[in-house]
This record gives sequence, structure tokens and C-alpha cells, in this order.
Amino acid sequence: MKKLALAVVVLVSFSQMSFAAPAAVPAVPAAPAVAAAPVAAVKPAVVDVKMLAGKVDAVVVADPVKGTKSSLQLVNEQGQKALFLVEPMTVITDAAGKALALGSLANGTVVQVAYVLNKGGVNEAVAVKLTK
Repeated sequence: MKKLALAVVVLVSFSQMSFAAPAAVPAVPAAPAVAAAPVAAVKPAVVDVKMLAGKVDAVVVADPVKGTKSSLQLVNEQGQKALFLVEPMTVITDAAGKALALGSLANGTVVQVAYVLNKGGVNEAVAVKLTK
């Protein structure tokens, strides 16, 4: 009987501790405000957009299964060839400004390409416009 009474007293005391309100936690003083260092103005990167006109020599439409990327090859009036990477955001339009798909460009079509040299050293077409 004494053991049972002792067990009841222990259980009651533990239950009181678990349901008791937590002790007040003293407030931690806020850190003093630190003045932010002035931020230097960031200059936008200068993008050197170049233009090249010529006739379409070859068109490759991307094929993820084969691992190929879209590209466009031009031949200028001097017979020099230039290869351009064509990304999904490249704008391709006809002379009237109507959007076209890369696959609709036929060999011999005269176009003007606006391009940049990307970080990998590859000519990346920004815009392709049919001129004739």
C-alpha cells in the first residue's frame, strides 16, 4: 500500500510539472543597429551585338535525343561561312516582322543575323530577319 501511495504522489508531482506554465524567459536585448555600408553602383554589362547578312547554307533543328542544338549556317557575299547557335529565345522573323520557326528557313534564303559572342566563344544568334 505504501508503494502505491508513493507512486501516486510521484505521478501527481510529475503531472503538475508538465502542465505548469513555463518560466518567464528574460528578454534578450536587441543587437545595436549597424549602419549598412554603401553599395557601389553596378554597371550593366556591355553587350557587343554584331550583324551579318548572307544566304542560309544549313539549318539544324535541335534534337534532344541525339544531343544536337539548333544552329544556322550562313554564307556571306565573299563566300565565307559563319555558324550561329540558335537558342529558344532567338527571335526569327520575316521581312514584315511575322514570327517564323527555325525549320522554315530554306537554303538560299537571304537573312540578316544579329549575334553576340557568348562566354563559350560561340556565335549566338539573338535575332534572325529575312531580308528577301
